[in-house]
Amino acid sequence: MNSRNLFPIVSLVLLITTLVFAFLYFTHPEPSPTQISVPVTRTTSTSSTSNSQPPPPPQNLGEAQQRLLELENEKRETTLLLERLSAELKLTQESKTILDQLLLGRRVLRDFEKRFVSQPFFQQQGGFLQYFRAQTQRYLSQQEIVIDGGKLEAQELKTFKQDLATWVITLSDEEIRGVARYTAFFFAESLYAIPMNLLASRLVPDLASMDFNAEIQVQGKSKIATRNTYGELDENGRVELKRYNPAQQFFFRRGPKVTDRVILFLQSYLSYSDF
Repeated sequence: MNSRNLFPIVSLVLLITTLVFAFLYFTHPEPSPTQISVPVTRTTSTSSTSNSQPPPPPQNLGEAQQRLLELENEKRETTLLLERLSAELKLTQESKTILDQLLLGRRVLRDFEKRFVSQPFFQQQGGFLQYFRAQTQRYLSQQEIVIDGGKLEAQELKTFKQDLATWVITLSDEEIRGVARYTAFFFAESLYAIPMNLLASRLVPDLASMDFNAEIQVQGKSKIATRNTYGELDENGRVELKRYNPAQQFFFRRGPKVTDRVILFLQSYLSYSDF
């Protein structure tokens, strides 16, 4: 066959083939890369979702609970220990306060001893303790408190009373309480046979009921009592105090300053004693 006759036939076949392939290409396009990756993306998402689920419970849950209980017990023990330490510290502080009061009371009583115990007034009475015991018995039996100067001259007795009153009223509340603490601790009733608790329980109400601003009878006339710088009664003339018993009359003459110191001492003694 002549090649010139074949060329149109081959060209026609190629053209038809090209048209067929073009038709197939446009009617069934190939999937794009985005479309191909969709299934992969969905698979990965599913895998992530499965990984985000909570892990299974631990196998040793009982051990964890036991550890929590142990920690709770340790916390309670620590709290109890702190409370006990706090109480011990409080007791220690109270013990130190008591010791300080005892030392202060001892110092004040030593000062009293140096100033007054060796004075002729107490020496004539057989000593301070003997005199104090006798006055206590007299008050409990007769409600009387009397200062008997004995052989002392009037001016000497007056000076002694003024010095003693001045010393008493200059004591601070802390010093008075210290003396009461020291007295309650060392001068027990069984040792010196002085019923201090009975004296204090009876004398304090008597002294607390007194009114130092009330009118009194001086030479038959009513007036407010005149007092000196120490608080003692300072009247010229006969003074009548019929509204008070003899012990109250004694302290009314001594005045409110001395009486307040005595009340504080007796009240503190009662609070510090064992009864």
